[in-house]
Amino acid sequence: MITLRRLRRELSNRMYLALPDVIAVKFAFWRAHGAWPDVANPKSFSEKVQYRKLFVRDELMPRLVDKEEMKCLVRDIVGHDAFTPQTYWVGSDISSMDFSLIPRPVVVKPTHMCDCVRFVREEDALDVESLANECRSWLKGQYGAANREWVYGGIEPRILIEEMLGDGAVPPDYKLWVFGGKVELIQVDVARFERHERAIYDTSWNKLPVSVCRPTYRRIWNNRPDAKAHPAPATREIPKPATLDTMISVAGKLGAMFDFVRVDLYEHRGRVAVGELTFFPGSGLARIWPKSFDLALGEKWSLATP
Repeated sequence: MITLRRLRRELSNRMYLALPDVIAVKFAFWRAHGAWPDVANPKSFSEKVQYRKLFVRDELMPRLVDKEEMKCLVRDIVGHDAFTPQTYWVGSDISSMDFSLIPRPVVVKPTHMCDCVRFVREEDALDVESLANECRSWLKGQYGAANREWVYGGIEPRILIEEMLGDGAVPPDYKLWVFGGKVELIQVDVARFERHERAIYDTSWNKLPVSVCRPTYRRIWNNRPDAKAHPAPATREIPKPATLDTMISVAGKLGAMFDFVRVDLYEHRGRVAVGELTFFPGSGLARIWPKSFDLALGEKWSLATP
């Protein structure tokens, strides 16, 4: 049964998709940041993400955001300094899979979307039909279309089953922000599927008094922290990873091809694992606090023009 609320949401989404790209991008930015972006002469990091969405087209980007195809590219670029989670299966019809042949724990996710994932641990009772239905909905999804993240439209939608790093527990996610091959900061996400917390460190592992979080869509540009924003700032010191130097080296090699890319890494059994690459962090709609930090990151980004 289609509820009135769902119908209104569907109509709103269709109308938004029908808007010209520039108008849609500017409106989304205004809603998130409380100001109109200057896409012709962007200065802040958030504005430069909007410029990239509208005007930059690099044929390598879709290949590197495809969660399966990027694995071969990473190995070619980085060599033996990094590894990627082992792929057990990739395809479009997960109902044809014999899960008894796959060692657990595993991660099930689409190759063309973010924030969609199912963990299957050793002790889990698996409802294959339910999982197959969820996968079908993922395959129909047009991730990034509303925010005009064009790279995801160039990926063949598939379902990926790969090894779960962390031996059943979700490990910390180290997201290295790389500008022209140089790592400038490290975003660390812990307990992502429980009580999600985030902290920002420099490359010497000094915690920075800044935050990057989802906006609450109220008067957010008041240049002070927003207690309701998500994820919450980490309340404890996150231990420095033993492989930090290797992480910085790996991210630098991958980022050398672009003026900016975020490289997401894991530490697993003393090795560095590449999770994914992101060219539009938060779609440029996340709240980077304070505003001066958003501008400072923008200054580090020597934006390539078409």
